[in-house]
Amino acid sequence: MIYRLIILIGFFFLLTGKANAQLDKPTLKVIYKQQKNKNDILGVANRFDFARQELNKLDSLSFINQKMDTVYLLETYDMETGISYGSIWNKCKRLNYTYYHGGVLEFKADDFFARYMRALVSAWDIDAIRKEEKRGSKPISPNDIYATRIIIGKKTKIDFFTFNEFSDLWIDASE
Repeated sequence: MIYRLIILIGFFFLLTGKANAQLDKPTLKVIYKQQKNKNDILGVANRFDFARQELNKLDSLSFINQKMDTVYLLETYDMETGISYGSIWNKCKRLNYTYYHGGVLEFKADDFFARYMRALVSAWDIDAIRKEEKRGSKPISPNDIYATRIIIGKKTKIDFFTFNEFSDLWIDASE
C-alpha cells in the first residue's frame, strides 16, 4: 500500500513538473543552437541559454500556455559591461530580466527594449525592423539584438533573427 502511494505521489510530481516547465528542453535546445550558429565569438548564446534555464527553474514563465501560445524573446549583450538583457512576453504578460556576469539573474520593471521595437517584433515584421535598423541604428558599436518567436501548438515552431540595436524615441514617446 505504501509503495503504491509513493508511486502515485511520484507520478503526480512528474506530471506537474512537466506541466510547469514553461519552455521545454527541446525548445531551449533549438533556440540555443540557432543563436550559437550566429558567429558567436563572445559566447553570448551560452549566457542567454543559462538565463532562460534559470527563468524556467525559478518558475518565472508560468504565464506561457503550453498548449497554444506565441512567445517572443528579445535578448542582447552589452560588451562593455558584460551584462545580458532580456525580455520575454506573450499577449498576456511581459517579463524583463538582467543577467550579470557571475550568474546573478535579476528581474526588472524597466524595459531595456523600446516599445516600438517590441511592437515590430510582436508583429514579426522583419522588413520594418531592417528598415529601422538602417535608419536608426546607433552609429558607434550598436548591440546585436537576438529576436526569437516561439509558436506553441501541436508542433512548436521557432523563428530567429538578429538585428542591430535601434531606437526611435519620437515614436516611443508618442505611444
